[in-house]
Amino acid sequence: MVQKSISISVTAAVVVAGILTLSVLAAISSTKQAFAQFEQSGPVPCHLTVSSDPSSGSIYFGESIGAKISGKLTCSTWGERPHYTNMWPVGGATIDLTGLSHNLKAITDSSGNYHKDILVGPQTYTVKANYAGESCDERYPSPGTGCVRVAASGTTTMHFTVK
Repeated sequence: MVQKSISISVTAAVVVAGILTLSVLAAISSTKQAFAQFEQSGPVPCHLTVSSDPSSGSIYFGESIGAKISGKLTCSTWGERPHYTNMWPVGGATIDLTGLSHNLKAITDSSGNYHKDILVGPQTYTVKANYAGESCDERYPSPGTGCVRVAASGTTTMHFTVK
């Protein structure tokens, strides 16, 4: 009889230990699912717009006209995969502007907007705005991992004729 009691006690202890182990594993799995949005790594999509104002017009030969190149940079955040429906402005990013007589750089403000005032002569310009991408550890922290904002670009055309 004593041997059966010890056997039953040992079996009960093993069953309880097994149940506790499974409970811990289930809790860890649930925790990982609840916080999965903060554990993702990989590229974060960005969107860059560019426009010009004015985008066309007539000017006298040998003269130039003032224009403004502007746009907005937005990137997605973690936890929105696969749709990335929420895009957030990125401040402090460098936008490279090419296609003019010389290359320019613009920095986005806290709302993700940028602009650069330029002078243009009578010709057609294809202006490309480019964001090279960057690491975003400091802006969107992710425990144990990092993220990389992917490059984005946009193009606008300006056409000015001689009067």
